[in-house]
Amino acid sequence: MLVIEDDNLIAARIVDDLVSAGATVAAVASQPEAFNELTTWHFTAAVVDINLGHGPDYTSAARLQRDRIPFVFLTRYDLDQLTHEFMNVPLVAKPPFC
Repeated sequence: MLVIEDDNLIAARIVDDLVSAGATVAAVASQPEAFNELTTWHFTAAVVDINLGHGPDYTSAARLQRDRIPFVFLTRYDLDQLTHEFMNVPLVAKPPFC
């Protein structure tokens, strides 16, 4: 499982929860790191933050979609703020404490 999240607290919590559920997890905080992981390893699923500090960026999502790797968005964005090609991707809202 790949976690793409730039907030260390949120990433750590997601990783801890996934590991507790039995997943093997890699976590990255930037698009270049995500690209490196996606070209190096095969993932069965991913959790993707749309905004890694520089506004919305769908680079990793497009790669995951192209490679047919299921993923969810973890974001503060609403469904109507997503680009059309990603409207079918499940959207998980970040907790309000973040």
